[in-house]
Amino acid sequence: MRIVRILHPRMPQYRVKFFNEIINLGKLSNIRYGIYSGSAPQDSANRSDEVINSEFHEKLNSFNLSLFGRELIYYLRPKVWQDSDLVIYEHALRNLNAFIDLIILRKRNVALWGHGRTYTKKKNTFEILLVS
Repeated sequence: MRIVRILHPRMPQYRVKFFNEIINLGKLSNIRYGIYSGSAPQDSANRSDEVINSEFHEKLNSFNLSLFGRELIYYLRPKVWQDSDLVIYEHALRNLNAFIDLIILRKRNVALWGHGRTYTKKKNTFEILLVS
């Protein structure tokens, strides 16, 4: 059985059905999906749609820090993540785990999903240089 771990920055109610479907489809394909989320990023913390307790996903501790006016997030991942066949992260500038795994550790079993660029905020000079 393949193990795929998905780290979503937060778990809003509208994503519950989506992740449940992924888990069920995985069972048919001999893939075990682990769904994880951290504390809501500051820009979405005041929304009231976050799922606090769920039988299908696990909350991870996370640390937020600010660099050049941008919020960055690092998620503390359990050691069991080392047995993952694939880890899927949000494709976001704020996701330090993705940068560490892809650039520093050069892991091959990492995938990104998301918009691919920031649509909601103007990029600062640091971000323009980072993604150019």
